[in-house]
Amino acid sequence: MSADAAQATEPGRGSTAAWVIEHVPVARGFYAGKRAAGVAVQEQTLSAPLGSVRLRLFSRAADSVSLVVVFPDEKSIAARGRKSGEWLASSLAKRLPLTACLVHIPTTMVDDREAAYEALMQAIAETGATKVAVLGVGTGGALAARTAMKARDVGTPPLARNVLIAPDFQLIAGPPATDEALHTSLVARLSELPATLLQQYGERTASRLDPSQDLTERCANRESPCAP
Repeated sequence: MSADAAQATEPGRGSTAAWVIEHVPVARGFYAGKRAAGVAVQEQTLSAPLGSVRLRLFSRAADSVSLVVVFPDEKSIAARGRKSGEWLASSLAKRLPLTACLVHIPTTMVDDREAAYEALMQAIAETGATKVAVLGVGTGGALAARTAMKARDVGTPPLARNVLIAPDFQLIAGPPATDEALHTSLVARLSELPATLLQQYGERTASRLDPSQDLTERCANRESPCAP
């Protein structure tokens, strides 16, 4: 099942609905872009020169101390626009006592990593959250991972969790030419992430044919817990 289909499959729905969502693109797009009912939404943008970055904060309780910052897949953004990731973020806010911040970064953004980190910091400032996690789907998984690493390098904020759903890291082609290249590659540095949940799907695991780029192994060979 694709990442978008996984976002769209609601617990409690029958197998027929799940089949339709997985096999009928129109239905998949409808559910993946449908906001959960009963959740308040607040629209924001980052300050210049990152003003094209959009933030949408979903919540039910104004006094929530927990925050999840969600980075959707760029292909989903191109296909669904502002609705990309809306079901996932709003459903998290509806089912759990937290605020979910959905971040849309244009593909034309020169430094999407800086934009992602600034979005994280603005969401924290806006919500006053003390428990923070990042979540990325597809290419958003790379942004989530890199944002977690920058938070570690800067020293703030301390992230409690990192969730990578069908992550697309655009892995290096073949083994790195030098030990330094291996150390600085995102694949090698996966071991430096906070406690991480990694969820992969069959069509997104071709990179695992190369043991040096196996995301599950990179997460497993570490002191911090990581659940594939």
